[in-house]
Amino acid sequence: MSIKKLLLALGTVTVMATALLAWPGVGLANLTIMPLRVVFEDRDRSVDMTLANSSNTTQTYRLEWTYNRMNESGVYTKSETPIHPGLDFKTAVVFSPRQVTLAPGARQSIRLSLRRPADLPEGEYRAHLNFVKLAGSDGSITRSPAQGVTMKLGVNLSFSVPVIVRVGAYDAQAAISNIQLLPPAAAGQGNQLTLDLNRTGKNSTAGRILVFWAPPGGKEEQIGILNNINVFTETDKRKIGIGLTNTQPMNAGALRVVYEGMDKDRGQKWAETTLPIQ
Repeated sequence: MSIKKLLLALGTVTVMATALLAWPGVGLANLTIMPLRVVFEDRDRSVDMTLANSSNTTQTYRLEWTYNRMNESGVYTKSETPIHPGLDFKTAVVFSPRQVTLAPGARQSIRLSLRRPADLPEGEYRAHLNFVKLAGSDGSITRSPAQGVTMKLGVNLSFSVPVIVRVGAYDAQAAISNIQLLPPAAAGQGNQLTLDLNRTGKNSTAGRILVFWAPPGGKEEQIGILNNINVFTETDKRKIGIGLTNTQPMNAGALRVVYEGMDKDRGQKWAETTLPIQ
């Protein structure tokens, strides 16, 4: 194969891998981002984020905006235009710096500044801020007389954080429905729980789902948790599946499921329900 063909193949594979890995929810183990959700309330004009490199190598990240539309399964589809017309984050929210290089153990603060239009209608507006890890010098092609041509593939990975601008009073409610307890998918695994999260109001909800089990006359214990569960405004329902730690048959007792807030919404109980098992 010629060098030209190898370069073309390498570029194609890199682009495909980037597309597959660059969706929200795919984490980089070597990058810590705080917070994992940014919210501009009515009076907020700027918000700070922190990046931390927990790897033993120097890493470079490029920051960029994307619009991702969520469906009821929690899967994102990229949109070329704003999810909510009226606020284009690419011009309304300025961040600095736009690219960072972090030495091992280093931290970097990112400042996001909002230029809020004076006539922006009430509601909620959202985009995702991508932190794209740039491929280093390992993405190269070398020639050895003994071994011929060798490829080293460099892939740009990314992690996305939702950035939300709220206008007006907060208005969101949630309810849990359609709970089903399923047997383990395989031997040695825990039971499975599926449910629907239903959202109403003009704002999104975010938090975690906790599952508790109480046998007859026994003490309640936590057997499941699912963090960072968003129900954004383009959908009014999320279908959720949770693996439970309880591997024993659940023939009698009660399952209690709680959807509660995290981070700045800590203490907020969005929804709670109990499923009797008989």
